[in-house]
Amino acid sequence: MSFLDKLNPQQRAAVTAGNGPVLVVAGPGSGKTRVLTQRIAYLIAEGGGRPGPAREAPPPAPWQILAVTFTNKAAKEMQERVKKLLPDQATEGIMLGTFHSICARILRREAEHLPIESNFVIFDADDQERIVKNVIRELKINEKLYRPASVHASISRAKNELIGADDYPTLTYRDEVVKRVYADYQKRLVASNAVDFDDILVYTARLLQDNPSVRDKYAQRFRHVLVDEFQDTNLAQYALVKELSSFNKNIFCVGDPDQCFPTGTKIQTPNGQKRIETLKKGDMVLAASGRGSTLSCRVTHIGKRNFKSDLVRIVTRTGRIIKATPNHIVFSRLGMRSGLHYVYLMYRKDKGYRIGIASHARSDGTRLKVGLQVRSNQENATKMWVLKVCPNRNEAHYWESYFSINYRIPTSVFHVRGRRMRMSQEYIDRLFNEIDTDTNANQLMTDLGMDLQFPHYIPQGTYRNIVNLRYFGDGRVTEESPWHAHRVDLWSSEPNLAKELKAVGYNPRIRSRNNWRVGVNRLQYHDIQEAAQKLSEAANGAEIVTGAFLVDKGKAPIASKFSLMPASHLHPSMMIAIEQDGKIIEDEIVEVSQEPYNGTVYDFEVENLHNYIANGMVVHNSIYAWRGADYRNIHRFEQDFPDAQTILLEQNYRSRQNILDAAMGVIDRARNRRKKKLFSDRGEGEKIFFYEAPDDYAEASFVVDSIAQLVASRQFEPGDCAVMYRTNAMSRLIEEAFLQARLPYRLVGAQRFYGRREVKDIIAFLRLIHNPADEASLDRIINVPPRGIGEKTLTTLHMVARQNEMQPGAVLIDLARGDQSPHWKSFTGRAALPLSDFGGLLATWRIAAQTLNVPELFDRVVKDLNFKEYIDDQSEEGEDRWENVVELKRLADEYSTRGLDEFLENIALISDQDTIAEGNVPTLLTLHAAKGLEFGAVFIVGLDDGIMPHSRSFDDPESMEEERRLFYVGITRAKDKLYLIRSIQRGGRGSQEETFPSRYLDDVPADLLLGKTRTGRSIRGQVPETKWQTHRSQGQPASVTPAKYRAGTRIKHPSWGEGIVLDSKIQDNDEIVDVVFESVGIKRLSANLANLKII
Repeated sequence: MSFLDKLNPQQRAAVTAGNGPVLVVAGPGSGKTRVLTQRIAYLIAEGGGRPGPAREAPPPAPWQILAVTFTNKAAKEMQERVKKLLPDQATEGIMLGTFHSICARILRREAEHLPIESNFVIFDADDQERIVKNVIRELKINEKLYRPASVHASISRAKNELIGADDYPTLTYRDEVVKRVYADYQKRLVASNAVDFDDILVYTARLLQDNPSVRDKYAQRFRHVLVDEFQDTNLAQYALVKELSSFNKNIFCVGDPDQCFPTGTKIQTPNGQKRIETLKKGDMVLAASGRGSTLSCRVTHIGKRNFKSDLVRIVTRTGRIIKATPNHIVFSRLGMRSGLHYVYLMYRKDKGYRIGIASHARSDGTRLKVGLQVRSNQENATKMWVLKVCPNRNEAHYWESYFSINYRIPTSVFHVRGRRMRMSQEYIDRLFNEIDTDTNANQLMTDLGMDLQFPHYIPQGTYRNIVNLRYFGDGRVTEESPWHAHRVDLWSSEPNLAKELKAVGYNPRIRSRNNWRVGVNRLQYHDIQEAAQKLSEAANGAEIVTGAFLVDKGKAPIASKFSLMPASHLHPSMMIAIEQDGKIIEDEIVEVSQEPYNGTVYDFEVENLHNYIANGMVVHNSIYAWRGADYRNIHRFEQDFPDAQTILLEQNYRSRQNILDAAMGVIDRARNRRKKKLFSDRGEGEKIFFYEAPDDYAEASFVVDSIAQLVASRQFEPGDCAVMYRTNAMSRLIEEAFLQARLPYRLVGAQRFYGRREVKDIIAFLRLIHNPADEASLDRIINVPPRGIGEKTLTTLHMVARQNEMQPGAVLIDLARGDQSPHWKSFTGRAALPLSDFGGLLATWRIAAQTLNVPELFDRVVKDLNFKEYIDDQSEEGEDRWENVVELKRLADEYSTRGLDEFLENIALISDQDTIAEGNVPTLLTLHAAKGLEFGAVFIVGLDDGIMPHSRSFDDPESMEEERRLFYVGITRAKDKLYLIRSIQRGGRGSQEETFPSRYLDDVPADLLLGKTRTGRSIRGQVPETKWQTHRSQGQPASVTPAKYRAGTRIKHPSWGEGIVLDSKIQDNDEIVDVVFESVGIKRLSANLANLKII
């Protein structure tokens, strides 16, 4: 198949992937549309989906392939691309369309199983809201308090989550109102033999889930299910594709990765700028609300992931610097600066693509216009993309020739039209017919990291039938509309289209003798999205052009409209929207460059306005929850299809064969799973190293020492190494081992151990017992667990303390005497009682501390507070929080013969050593957080029964299978080197408990392992030497040679006399020592050459 020859290795791997579930992670410009369409062609032409050369089954017939996407336009384009690759008859019968169109077809065929007839009607947004309004009025509900649009939005969200009216959760009175309206609303739909847009998905999902015979009929028919834009699916859509692929298990999903900003990005909030990594769900951020204004909005979701690639770095004329992943959506528009030149890619539907040059700003004889606008009018172009902005015409001609020759895209104009040309129209048409400019333009944009979905310029005109979606398009603001509402318009001069739209409920308004328009206003973001989509579909798939009115028009006749585009599309001279003194104004880009990055990136979902301000620049939030998209669907996919291949189009990920074999050994033991062989083209690779440490301290030391050796021997960069564990609590000893080695690290998906809330709370209680004058600790835990002490009461407590020249802790303890305390009357009765109770508790603890040791006092505090019940809500997160407390208790057990002051001092010293960093450093993370990531060398620790699998899963077969899948995920994160590690004893040095090897280790083929056997009784190979060690545990590998010189060692130099070692490290088989001498100060020396003596 010739079309495979034009794919890069990653694209080819996705198109030709074997049978079974496949998740293709593909950012803009990486060729995801090409992959999906060519996957369809590959399946039809060759059968596809086979791991080996032997045919397992004949190629699927077209009618056995289902491909779903979100818009009719996308489905139509996909179908056209497939037809270009194969003969017409080969593609007849493919079921290719939107979720809603495909589900509607299924519902009409299977109406006998539904509460509606097959001739049901579909109510549009206005119909739906009208019914909700009538229900609210008839139930005598206050329409001002419970606006129909808001109530309907809640009903829609519930349907997207497959929550029916009977099951709608009622946590507040508003929930009760929504539930009542929901139930009545649904009854009226059924009585009208109607469905809303959400019902089309919900009815189909329930039909397949509740009727096995119906499900099996479709699941057996569709041998392959392909899903575009998977990241945008909601729960109902995910349930649909899961059921439809339940028989053959051949589900192929393509989606964008998160679009994000790096650590350190400053986000504008009502209280000033905050670093992006410090914000949490529920925090308020500043957002553009249209026409130069801003509003505070709540963060409703935070997304973060690991990112190792180039960021786009943008510098503006006012000095702002913004860094973002290339695919993050921003607001920008073309500038007009004389003397500059564009090198552009132009598309015309009947011709294809061409390369050309245009002036930055150009006059059409009446006024100055963007050069692309004039050029597009001359050639009736459909779309244009800026490839380069050049300071002079010479450079522009260079890039025009470069792109044209390298990518075989003509520079010829599309038509002669009165020009004196060397080539007639006949030969121009022949040129564009004989050159595959579609494929070549796709390759050009992929190589530039750009996306054809985001043109820089689209010509307007009534003859084009374009749906204009304009955020903040309404110039008015009202009490009910605190931000500028959004607007959708379609202008046209076609009378037949006007009739078609009128027939389906639209009201075209005549604007002049030759043209008319349809316009819709909506306040809510998701409502205007839906309105634009429906208008587009009603107008025969009209193009949707999206823009935003972010700045005030000032003295200009109209406000500037900003387009939405990925950061990779930005060029110098383009204009962006920035925030200054609470207003949104324009700024010019003066520099765009690439910058390597390896670390965590973040993004938000922001309620209502769906934008925020990052380093001063207005950016779109890119989680796309407006569709009801559920970011958890990626996790559901990985859980439901644990053996899925994940293919990253931006990076070729292939584990070594030994690692794949180990992974398959584990997952093949899963229940109800057909065994399958995975192949790697990267060779067998090294054996998997297995190590049993004497205790958990030695386990942590071994990991850090091994990473140090891998880095020192230049086998891996620090950032290529990862340490994975089952629960967050297990990070404590590993973090401490890194701290003692003075090595930086980073945590993914968690706070460092001593920064976790529950850990800090318990430490604060102990600090307060030790020192009642500790105001910081008192303020932290005075209402933990909640005991009715609010901010006002706390402020009063501090005020009373200052007035009496006392510490707040002393006042609190004195209040334990009740009304006998002189401070009692300073508080209201409601405030005084909880203060008195807590003061009595603190006084009791202080007396107990005189006789109890540290672990006993720890237990007493936790018991008196009912702290386990407070933090462990029986969710997995609650159990993890409790395990952090148990881990802190293990540390406390080591201080049974030492004092509380020493315990607190050592914790303070450890937690103060902040070595968490971004960039090229090892990663510490849980196995849950590892999904979707990859590393050169992976260390999986804690492989003991009770940890992996977790003890809470022992009695639940499904949970045990999930634990197995989790171990499988961890193994498959390793590309080149894998370490499996357990501890013979665990629990800290205070009370060691013997452990047993994880039962899943028995599933790893023994011939793949190197090192100690699972019973610890023999050695297959030698433990690798480490260059240095970081812990004085007795459980180090025998071959580990400790550094000779340690901090604090007194030495003598032949010339400079006595000194004290400050630090030492191993480098190139030598020990490099920093020493402070009384005679010459600090010197850095080579131990091999300096002839140092320890004294």
